[in-house]
Amino acid sequence: MIFDTERELPPVYGLSWKPYRHVRVRYDNAHPVAGSHHEKVVVIDDRVAFCGGLDLTSRHWNTCDHKPGDERRKAGDTPYSPFHDLMMMLNGETARALRTLAHERWRR
Repeated sequence: MIFDTERELPPVYGLSWKPYRHVRVRYDNAHPVAGSHHEKVVVIDDRVAFCGGLDLTSRHWNTCDHKPGDERRKAGDTPYSPFHDLMMMLNGETARALRTLAHERWRR
């Protein structure tokens, strides 16, 4: 919650977006105190997967140039600083390997 003024509330609190009933959002309750693990994993039908740190939230749009004064980078009428993050898309055997990793983490 350190960045709570920059972020939307997690959907698990029921105050933000509501996922479709066939989408499940779960959080790891075994996270070490003061630890930081900022990775998101999505695996779809064991065929395609996405992994990275990207928050799909407000004030995170940017271009590869990261120009400080880009007029398009605004939240309402308020400009915000450049933001850089990374997300990758995987398919085939690599997506299935990420699924296995996610399942193992979930079981632990």
